[in-house]
Amino acid sequence: MQLCLVQPDTILDENITEVQCEDWGRALASLHQLSRVYEPFSTKRSNWQDIPWKTDAMLQRYPDEQEAIEELGKLTERLQLLPISNSNYGLIHYDFQLDNIFYEENNRSFSVIDFDDAVYSWYAHDIVTALDDFLGDDMNLDNSQVKSFLKGYCSEIPLGNEDINQFPFFQRLMKLYRFSKLLWSLEGSNVTDAPEWLDDTKLKFARVRDDLRRGFESNAE
Repeated sequence: MQLCLVQPDTILDENITEVQCEDWGRALASLHQLSRVYEPFSTKRSNWQDIPWKTDAMLQRYPDEQEAIEELGKLTERLQLLPISNSNYGLIHYDFQLDNIFYEENNRSFSVIDFDDAVYSWYAHDIVTALDDFLGDDMNLDNSQVKSFLKGYCSEIPLGNEDINQFPFFQRLMKLYRFSKLLWSLEGSNVTDAPEWLDDTKLKFARVRDDLRRGFESNAE
């Protein structure tokens, strides 16, 4: 199966089937195979270190978020020690989630959009980012949809224990980045006579922010 750039006929959601998950994983592996030989014509994209840098820039505006700042420091040091090779590192999509892929039922292929966030990082990082909605906070690799995705991916590119052991680090980085963006989104959001939908959105963002913060506090214990 190969990546396809034609008019899609199916937009997938959280009810994606196991067969579709397998095709989804296979499609991401196909993209990574292309990345291994891709050479940019002009300026290269930034690399993964831009993510902790942007996160740190935001967190420094909130010195009371000490647990998150410490978590970022420890995690960045750990990621800098990960091995880099042509087989495990390259240009990744970084947002290969269901709202950016469209399924062709007839030939079991995908159209892919939104390469705006593409960055040089580990391919395992791309896998975790794609599966964010399915892994859960406990990095549940036994989830049937996750297992099917990884089965499809491994049919094209084998994943070793070293790759899989990296998953939690990338999930932690995602949480920190999301936390910093939520801090920014809620900053100055106290608008007079705000519409009801805005208040509901602020409450939702605040709940997610607080859940993430408790996770950083637990890591610091």
